[in-house]
Amino acid sequence: MQEREEMILLVLRDNTALPNVKQRIDVFSLKGMLALNSAQKDNVPVFAVKQNCTKTDIESEEDLCEFGTVCNIVDVKKNGNGISVTLEGLKRARLEDLSATAPFYKGGVIESPGKLFDVEFKHNLYKGILYKDIK
Repeated sequence: MQEREEMILLVLRDNTALPNVKQRIDVFSLKGMLALNSAQKDNVPVFAVKQNCTKTDIESEEDLCEFGTVCNIVDVKKNGNGISVTLEGLKRARLEDLSATAPFYKGGVIESPGKLFDVEFKHNLYKGILYKDIK
């Protein structure tokens, strides 16, 4: 995926998806559930990307982290008012632009291996994983 590819975005608030890692994530937002249903129906991967702000609606790509992870959907289960999904991280990628906001988020994504531990990766990792451990 060296060229821009249009992908379904799964916007994460309290989690961070990582390449080569399987993890279960609970999704409660309507747009997140619609995105997962569409991706699972079409059998396509999603681009899991962390939200930069606490706003409910994403208005532009500036509201999202620049880097995220392309993930396969391994398993989806109904979980109370939401969905519990198991994602398998495939590769790191960069969000180029946000192309759709309804009924769910879509955007242009480019594969970006980057440096092993660049500043944004460490920041996202800290916010997404370590912060929960020290609360």
